[in-house]
Amino acid sequence: MQAITIKYLPATDTKDSRWKATAAAGSITVCYDHELTVEGNVKAAVKALVKKLGWNRADIWYVGGTANGHWVGVCASQSSPA
Repeated sequence: MQAITIKYLPATDTKDSRWKATAAAGSITVCYDHELTVEGNVKAAVKALVKKLGWNRADIWYVGGTANGHWVGVCASQSSPA
């Protein structure tokens, strides 16, 4: 399993604010949902990438912020040894 990095992309002249979730296997960009909190948007981006990559097992994903303002998602799978 791979960690996911999530980065906020501010609005431009042609695009609204977005979140980009990236793993070694691929990436996805999702619109900022103003009805969600920041953490809720991060979780939504992780969920979208997990679905896109077919990682649809019943794993639990945790998210946390980094010092540079990015976010990271990590999987806590019961089948993966520590």
